[in-house]
Amino acid sequence: MGARRCSRRGQRRGAVSRRVFLRCSSCQRGEENIIISQQLRGRLAAAIGPTLREIVVVVPAHNERERLPACLASVAAAADQVAVPVTVVVVLDACSDRSEDAIPRSVRALSVSGRNVGAARAAGFAAAAPRPDARTWLATTDADSVVPTTWLADQAVHIAPGCRVL
Repeated sequence: MGARRCSRRGQRRGAVSRRVFLRCSSCQRGEENIIISQQLRGRLAAAIGPTLREIVVVVPAHNERERLPACLASVAAAADQVAVPVTVVVVLDACSDRSEDAIPRSVRALSVSGRNVGAARAAGFAAAAPRPDARTWLATTDADSVVPTTWLADQAVHIAPGCRVL
């Protein structure tokens, strides 16, 4: 269901109305497919509830006090669109601008001093302590990003057919 990818390594390239044009980066073959409607996306995300136990979102941040509120608000809006619990962990990496003041109480904060975004992400996932099974989905975004409302629901649609990485 949803947009199919080219049998080689397909990539989504652009949308036209309610259709999406896919072009494989390897073979340049293209296919046109219908985009999943917002309503159907919500039903599919709700249907995978028994398959998915939780979603953990890690947001590494280095001196992002001004940008964190918009980022976390967008992640919260995306979390409202899925039928499973979402844990958000902000990893404050060597922050000197009081970024921790921009984090709401509902969001877990962790402080590290590595000044390395990859290490901060790894620390966030380790701190969230997801069980080592396929029922926990791990997601990450940067603190200076604003994710779409459908960010997690779009990912959840791919979990039911067995996708392990997006």
